[in-house]
Amino acid sequence: MPRPRPRRALVAAALLLALTALLLTPSLAAPQLNIPGIGTVNLPGSGSKPTATASESPSATATPTATSASSSAAPSSSGTATATATTAKPKPTVADKCPGGRCKVDGRGSQECIWLEKSKACSSFTGLYIPTNISSYFEMRLPAKRSYLVPELKNATDLDDQFNGEKSYAFMQKYVGEYMVNIAGCQMPDQRWYKTWFCLDLLDFYSQKGDPCSQNSKFSVCASTLDARAASLQFDISNATLCPVGQSGRDQAAKHITFLNTTSYRGTDTSCISGEDNENNASVNQLCGYFSEAAACSHDCKSLNDSVRGKCAQYLAEAKAQSTQAASSSACDPNDKSCEAGSSKTIPIIIGSVVGVLVLGALVVLWRIRKRNAENATKAATMARTENVAPPPYAPAPANIAPPAPVAPAPQPFVPQPVAYPAQPQLPQPAVGGGAEYQQPLMGGPAAAAAAAAAGAGAFAATQQQSSPTSPVPNVIPMPPPAGGEAETERTVTVVKLAFAPSSEDELALNPGDLVTIHNRYSDGWARGSRHPRIGENAPTTGYFPLMVTENVEPRTPPTRFESLSRGRN
Repeated sequence: MPRPRPRRALVAAALLLALTALLLTPSLAAPQLNIPGIGTVNLPGSGSKPTATASESPSATATPTATSASSSAAPSSSGTATATATTAKPKPTVADKCPGGRCKVDGRGSQECIWLEKSKACSSFTGLYIPTNISSYFEMRLPAKRSYLVPELKNATDLDDQFNGEKSYAFMQKYVGEYMVNIAGCQMPDQRWYKTWFCLDLLDFYSQKGDPCSQNSKFSVCASTLDARAASLQFDISNATLCPVGQSGRDQAAKHITFLNTTSYRGTDTSCISGEDNENNASVNQLCGYFSEAAACSHDCKSLNDSVRGKCAQYLAEAKAQSTQAASSSACDPNDKSCEAGSSKTIPIIIGSVVGVLVLGALVVLWRIRKRNAENATKAATMARTENVAPPPYAPAPANIAPPAPVAPAPQPFVPQPVAYPAQPQLPQPAVGGGAEYQQPLMGGPAAAAAAAAAGAGAFAATQQQSSPTSPVPNVIPMPPPAGGEAETERTVTVVKLAFAPSSEDELALNPGDLVTIHNRYSDGWARGSRHPRIGENAPTTGYFPLMVTENVEPRTPPTRFESLSRGRN
């Protein structure tokens, strides 16, 4: 018998070992199974970890843990096979990608949104979202409140704080009456399905606004829920005690009830959101959809549990007391925009008021300055016209003007001072002061008179330029006082600058350019003097006149006579 070759035996053994290894090694391309709602899971026997991909966002990226069962069979000596099987592991679960209710939603922009069904107040509004900042909603529904105090929603449960009376920003709980007045014209204390309405109105507001989180929101609220709410509002608005409002309030309520009966959010199919399902999950007590225990008790809600029903009298008394307290309270609510006492807004108001007063005062001062300047300009123009126009030779005093009554303090005693006058030569008086207006008798005929008049006019002009208003006129012989009467205390010749019309028989009429000789001066600003003769006059005229006419200074109204008046009547 031939001997086997060693090389062939080795090759056959290697082939046998390779075939055995191939049969015992698991396949790398294991079959997979797609499970609806779970994802794709590797069948048992796969060499890789099972994975699952979520079919919807944001509920999740699923990571199911699928286990495999393996069986093995080994031949026995008797030719029968024995099978060994492992116990199957639990079914894969889907991980929640948005556990807090705030996350990004596919197809709704890059911002985060609040998932309503994660809240208790809107738990039946599945697959619907609102923005994280809802202060603009309260600015619209409660315009008198400081809506910026409502914080940004960090999670879905923050939305439930709107119905938590312990929170200062719980506007939907604290101001339910004011909220309903703005919507339906009355506080509506017996309204039903308040929270369900809030969720509907919130979604509708941000959907109409075009917010990425709420746009294209598709949902419906059961018609039976909206009809029950409309009936409760109609009950309240028809009761003058519950809703003491006028016609405008009733019209507003009718408009809101019409919306509830005709809105496109009404639904009758099985997918509609009912108030019973949405709000019964938010409270242990079954209140028949009423917002308060007192309202449920007053309407004899059949689903009230024994704990609430036994306290109905207490709830009704508390509701009445709260209503009375709210009506009589004058405390400043920090959430009211009108309550600004001690706030930082008071300072700008005070500053603005002070600035306004200062500006107004400056305008008044400017107006008075301009008015005074205009009056001064008018007065200056009038004075200029008066000085440039030659006055008539004589201005008689109006007959119907009575002299002013002397109202003045007691006159000071006048002590005349002796004045030594040099002896005057008895010569003819030259013509001076007024040019041709004045005429004195001269010797030498017409030629001499003309020369004397020219010399006198030149002397008077020089005197006008060199002398002060009150200084005596040089080279002019003073006029003597009339015989009798008061003794003179001086004899000073001066020129009249302003016209003066007498108002009494003892006063002297004067025109600009007249020469007068002052005999006496008085403390009331008047003087007694003699006017030098004018053309056509043969003798001087004596009387009283105000000294202001010889000075050409303000004021131009003659002062009141008192001392001179008493002297003239003596």
